[in-house]
Amino acid sequence: MKPLLRTLLPVLFFISLTHVVRADGGYSFDVTCDQKKLEAKAGADGIGVTRKKEIWGYKVAIVNRSFKDASNVEIRYISFMKPDEAGERTPGGPAVLKRSPEGNVKVPLIKNLEKYEFATEPMTLISTQLKPGYIWASGANQTSRDVLRGLWLRIFIDGQQVSEFFTPASLKDREKWDNK
Repeated sequence: MKPLLRTLLPVLFFISLTHVVRADGGYSFDVTCDQKKLEAKAGADGIGVTRKKEIWGYKVAIVNRSFKDASNVEIRYISFMKPDEAGERTPGGPAVLKRSPEGNVKVPLIKNLEKYEFATEPMTLISTQLKPGYIWASGANQTSRDVLRGLWLRIFIDGQQVSEFFTPASLKDREKWDNK
């Protein structure tokens, strides 16, 4: 019985490994992303409030770890931000995220172990600060600040999805790709 098990075990392992490889086309990518402030503008001052406008995006790096070249690569992504409206009280519970339109990057070839970098389309984030002596009628915080809250990207090769990345990990549970 033991010789039969020793013979079948590598075969079963190979079959399960082959199935996993076929599921994603045999491609593997490492994805890293960093938030990056691209521009900051002093905003208009109101009677009792100062506004500041900042342009933020993600710098994304993708490394092909597939042991083969990847051609006809398409990267689709959505950036998410948490708006913080000035003068409004923040309700309890999870924040409602605002999404960017779907971005798209086409790459003719990413060679094995090659790194490809790109920047997502920027999002405008607003921060506000009440001047001394002023308060919001609603009792809201004196400061408000929009912040980037996530990135979801999918990698396609020849039109077939082979990889998916999202940060934070809870993003996929809270949001839907197609926004329906």
